[in-house]
Amino acid sequence: MFDYEKLEAAIVLAMEQALKTYRAMYADLYIVSLDCSSDLWSIGLVANTKAYLAEQADRNAEDYWYYKYCEEEWCIFETFDKLSAEMYQYMKKLHDTTDDPERFEP
Repeated sequence: MFDYEKLEAAIVLAMEQALKTYRAMYADLYIVSLDCSSDLWSIGLVANTKAYLAEQADRNAEDYWYYKYCEEEWCIFETFDKLSAEMYQYMKKLHDTTDDPERFEP
């Protein structure tokens, strides 16, 4: 059985560590998001700074809000490698042991 509490604790710890690092590096950090790939094999952090946002769009520009909230346009991306590797191994094992290979595609 999958241990969701262990996963939650690992995610919280990874986020705390990443936030401490990035708050020290970027005084103007304004947004942070937890990112998980659609196939559940990768998890990490995406974030943006006010300075990077200002480089992308003027506050009065029509596309300002797009750049402000679109994660694909943000400047900080970090994959939690250890956690992602554990998720990958779990998903691979699940795929390898399923009785219907077409039910789950990696």
